[in-house]
Amino acid sequence: MMSVLAAATLALSAVVAAPGDAADWQTDYGKALSATRADDRPLLVVLDDSTKTDAQVDEALLEGKGMNDDLLAAYQLCHVDVSTDYGKKVAKVFGATELPHTTIIDKTGQKILYKNRGDIDANQWKLALNTYKKGELVRQMTQPYTTYFRGEVSTPVQSSSNYVQPATTIPMSTPAVSTPGYCPSCQRNAGF
Repeated sequence: MMSVLAAATLALSAVVAAPGDAADWQTDYGKALSATRADDRPLLVVLDDSTKTDAQVDEALLEGKGMNDDLLAAYQLCHVDVSTDYGKKVAKVFGATELPHTTIIDKTGQKILYKNRGDIDANQWKLALNTYKKGELVRQMTQPYTTYFRGEVSTPVQSSSNYVQPATTIPMSTPAVSTPGYCPSCQRNAGF
């Protein structure tokens, strides 16, 4: 009778832990960080308080179902409850003053790539997970180059009837140059 009960329990736990049914969330930050360094995947850390509903990430975002399964599969996952003593220590390390707190750490386990304090909606969640799923810093350059104008500027010509004639276009002898400016100090500080 005991062996039948043990076999049933084992079978049930295998079904519950089947891939694709639920994401495998680690509750120990140290173990999750070690796993990140070992398998070259970024670490997704979620800190929330199980005693307060307004300080929790939506449960649907944490489940590994549908599209969320593909997003979460790219990450080592760590979910820490800050209402515990251990959770309070982890929250202090992350400087989590506003909950829930979501952080993505690079695949080397050394740099924080993304941090969200407070509630996170499904769109923010998907955008963050898609952006950092390779575990690398994504550089977003707002202006990749500077445009310089090398030519003559025409001025409006006024007639005697106080009518302002629109500026005429004068062909440029030298076209506008669209190249990055070069300053060794600026390039060095920008990380290029």
